[in-house]
Amino acid sequence: MHAEKKTGDAGLAKSTPLPSPLPIFFPPSMRHPLALTLLCSALLLAACETSSLTEEEKAPVPEIETPYLGGTKEIDRTQSRISFVGKSNIINHEGKFSEYTATITLDSTNPADLTKAKIEAEIDIASVSTDALGLNGHLLKEEFFSVEKFPKATFVSTSIVSKGGNLYTVNGDLTMKGTTKTIAFDAEITDAALTASYDLPRKDFGIGNDSYGNKLLEELVPVSIKLVFVQ
Repeated sequence: MHAEKKTGDAGLAKSTPLPSPLPIFFPPSMRHPLALTLLCSALLLAACETSSLTEEEKAPVPEIETPYLGGTKEIDRTQSRISFVGKSNIINHEGKFSEYTATITLDSTNPADLTKAKIEAEIDIASVSTDALGLNGHLLKEEFFSVEKFPKATFVSTSIVSKGGNLYTVNGDLTMKGTTKTIAFDAEITDAALTASYDLPRKDFGIGNDSYGNKLLEELVPVSIKLVFVQ
């Protein structure tokens, strides 16, 4: 391509070539269209892999193996968390609930025996936040948590079974979105913290659809609980 440049010599014009654009180089392995598509997808996913948790919330629990000794415990909220991971075939999103309460009602005659205790928890659903700002409000809508109709989720234990040492199986009733189901999960309870995990079957509670466009949601949502006690 050439551009014309006028001069004063009898109105003649001289042509000056424009510089050619610099070539963009891809190594041979990346010149295939599929390879380029995979590269773009990887970059997009990497850009989305942020965390909704603080460094304190992600930190492991204190390494104290002292069994639960009874007595009233206050939760250290800077280190504690109730978090979850919503998974799909395209991308996973991490989230948490910032407002919640948890109590352990102990047996009056043997307060250190957790098999005679009762665990209760209540979660403020509107306190949900994720690693994607646009997702936060979406989770509050009717197809997910329907927070206007069901602002709270609750759990009340019905039995706590010792598995030896500081390990327990906690059985109880979980209520979410107006539906109550009996669930069980394993927990480790020491004098320093309570940790537990549970795979929430979201469809049992009417949470979310099967798919959104090309995004297929997994039915189980891993939930992680870390409650660190003030020492």
